[in-house]
Amino acid sequence: MPKEKYRIAGLNVLMDVSGELTTVRSEKYKYCFSSTPDFEIIGMKSNIERMMRDEGLTEQEAEYVASGARFYNNLVSFGGFMLHSSAVCYNGKAYLFTADSGTGKSTHTSLWKKHLTDKAFILNDDKPAVRLIDGKFYAAGTPWSGKTDQNENFLVEIGSVAVLKRGKENKISPLNPSLAVLPLLSQTSFPTSSERVDALSKLLEQFVTNVPIFELYCDISEQAFITSFEKMTNQNYR
Repeated sequence: MPKEKYRIAGLNVLMDVSGELTTVRSEKYKYCFSSTPDFEIIGMKSNIERMMRDEGLTEQEAEYVASGARFYNNLVSFGGFMLHSSAVCYNGKAYLFTADSGTGKSTHTSLWKKHLTDKAFILNDDKPAVRLIDGKFYAAGTPWSGKTDQNENFLVEIGSVAVLKRGKENKISPLNPSLAVLPLLSQTSFPTSSERVDALSKLLEQFVTNVPIFELYCDISEQAFITSFEKMTNQNYR
């Protein structure tokens, strides 16, 4: 199958995929560029076979996971990284909620959608790309967004990030940059080379220094939404 051209997170990518899952989810990212690609995602056969054998994935699932891993590995060389989170956009800014799987990231961003209606949209529901561009950090939709396939092909400046935790009481507080690195580090993917690992480390330090990071304890009530919205956007809801 011939390589297709895509523009993902502001980068020109050549990708060789054949499975319906990855092909369909990447459709909105197709982009006919004439310049040299920033990188290629090709030659994944051995990775796909290993995932099918060791993780019990179907061939289509394995290709989807493997192509995403290649993309995020290369992303580090372009001032970017993956943050396991659900990213919701409102009023020109992206707000990211990061936590372990099953904690309620998507549930919380769905509250933003419910109460803000058409004023908000999901940029990526599971693995948004984060990039440093011209001194500012942006979140970007990618084809790799978990089971829900909620993603949009936009780059949106990040307003703030919340480390989400379940709680009986809704409360949110700023997280000191020195304490924010570890929870974010646990929600990203590590590159395959030591040079890229060093680059990721420096990038995360810049990220927590320049982007407001909060610790959020919440339930699934309207008050949970109001608590995060007002603090993270610095606006009153009503």
